[in-house]
Amino acid sequence: MDNSIDQNLPLYMLFIDFKQAYDTIKNYGKNRVVSDYERAFDSIDRKCMWAALTNKGLPQKFVNLIKEGYNGYKCRILHEGTLSEEFETSTGVRQGCILSPLLFLVVIDEVLKTTVQDKKRGLMWTFEENLEDLDFADDICLLSQNGKQLQEKIDHLSRTSEKAGLKINKIKTKIMRLNTKAATSIEVGSEIIEEVEDFTYLGSIISGEEGVLKDTKQNLAIQQYYYRNKAQNFLVNGETCSIIWICLRTVLKIWWPRTITNEELWMKTGQVEIAHEIRKRKLGWMGHTLRKDDKEICKRALYWNPIGRRKIGRPKETWKRSTLRETNKSVAEMGYIARDRNEWRKFVSSLCPSRE
Repeated sequence: MDNSIDQNLPLYMLFIDFKQAYDTIKNYGKNRVVSDYERAFDSIDRKCMWAALTNKGLPQKFVNLIKEGYNGYKCRILHEGTLSEEFETSTGVRQGCILSPLLFLVVIDEVLKTTVQDKKRGLMWTFEENLEDLDFADDICLLSQNGKQLQEKIDHLSRTSEKAGLKINKIKTKIMRLNTKAATSIEVGSEIIEEVEDFTYLGSIISGEEGVLKDTKQNLAIQQYYYRNKAQNFLVNGETCSIIWICLRTVLKIWWPRTITNEELWMKTGQVEIAHEIRKRKLGWMGHTLRKDDKEICKRALYWNPIGRRKIGRPKETWKRSTLRETNKSVAEMGYIARDRNEWRKFVSSLCPSRE
């Protein structure tokens, strides 16, 4: 996303939410009303689920075994101390079963695979491949660089989802546009999807104007709140005597009026400054990413250089840019070193020397 903003490329992001059904079971003879709030995984069509398992290459005998666990499956609902009558379910996965999350993901994966199959309507990832969507369980984000193609994709997804027993929640589904002035509206069915400037996806704020910077600011604000209300209670005399330094001075049994500089403190305790530790972990993750398979999405994102025209002014600071500046090497050079774990550790140690 930051690369698209940096290179001034158009990007459409459609955040999908599946509808949650609300069923009410009534038993007037006993004057009781029991309500069951069903989530997306309770509405999956089981025939579609069996077909998805078969398409994944699961042997038929295992599919039949799973089917047996669903034949005659009945439920009762406990509400305010009262149990409902038994009722048989014909859709969804079993509650509490360790296989249920996996079965749900298999169906979602099959739906998305059918939606994007043999079509290139996403973000140009390489010359041969497109990044069509981001998904985690039923939290789906469709990607496209063209409004018309995004409309085709959501129409296809809507039809495929309904066949699997899933319906898109039109109220909670949102669209976000980047670097485009096109006023084309995106519809699901006959309803126009609401356009937003930012969206919280998997706990992180994605902003059309600021990219991931808004999420960083939000996290910083939360951390500052806890710092002011929690950590400051353990601080003495501002920055010159933090809780870390107090602990280290206690370890060395150095108390007032004896004094010692912070540099001497680090040397005597053999500890690494926090800034050094952060840099070391940052470079450790870089090496881990560089050693991944070329098909891994995090490595593709690291090497991805979209073709566009950069905006006037200083480019935004990114994790990649800061790492290149700190190491004074290109991604290709770091990739060559990272192939050997021992060489990469030596390289990181030279940039983040430990104290003897």
